Amino acid sequence: MGHFFLCLSVLFFVMQRRDRFWTGTLDELNGTGKSYGKVGFVVIDDVMREKGVQSSLNETPRPISDAGYARFSAERFGLLHRTSGADGSKWAEVYGVDWEFIDNATG
Repeated sequence: MGHFFLCLSVLFFVMQRRDRFWTGTLDELNGTGKSYGKVGFVVIDDVMREKGVQSSLNETPRPISDAGYARFSAERFGLLHRTSGADGSKWAEVYGVDWEFIDNATG
């Protein structure tokens, strides 16, 4: 099965809701009810982190909270690549989704 990049605001919106983290996030990562398959990578950049991401046309973009951003340091994700400008103000990160860990934790 192919893996896709996920750069969707819905994932970040769901990740900021601690009480429903696994339910919504697993659906997003698996592509449940979506037009894409299982997600293998997540991209985050400085604009998403600081200014927010749009999850619908009727919603104001919200920055990724410290707690939401910190979740990408958890075992289920792994930082694969980080790049930044000379002064560090512009940056982007690519995280891999650790499906073996997720399958073992939820299986």
